[in-house]
Amino acid sequence: MLVQRPLYVTTARPTPVDRAFTQLTREIFSPAKRNPAVDAGWRDGALVLTVDTPGLPAEALDVEITDRVLSVRVAEEGGERWSRTVQLGSSLDPGRAEARYVDGRLTVTIPELPAPAARRIAIDTTPVAAPPVGVVDAGSTEAIDAAATGDPSDGATEATAPSAA
Repeated sequence: MLVQRPLYVTTARPTPVDRAFTQLTREIFSPAKRNPAVDAGWRDGALVLTVDTPGLPAEALDVEITDRVLSVRVAEEGGERWSRTVQLGSSLDPGRAEARYVDGRLTVTIPELPAPAARRIAIDTTPVAAPPVGVVDAGSTEAIDAAATGDPSDGATEATAPSAA
């Protein structure tokens, strides 16, 4: 009769090499987590996101756009299984987004906003009127200095004419 005995028996703590080997063997021999394959790219002036989810019913998928964030979720009986979020750029029009699920492939298409039409802007050549002499603009440096020092004679008030006395 053949008896198997452990080759290496120790009561010491596992070394970093032992922990790394254990982790590696768990990752190799454990059941694989199946995340859907995702592809994103530009096609015909639109962002196209494809997610391959073979074997899932369409009811298990959820696509939502909130505050310029696209969320794609795969939810099954036991709860959420997988999700991805994509921040949408300002050049995309989330109001015209479309989603289609055919033969295990979800395709989300978000078109670009139409480019604004070019327009000519008229240039105004009228000179800006200067404030009356002796009046200090509230945003000027003299008014700010007067407010900081508390001295109203620094130009924060209108100038008065000299008295004839």
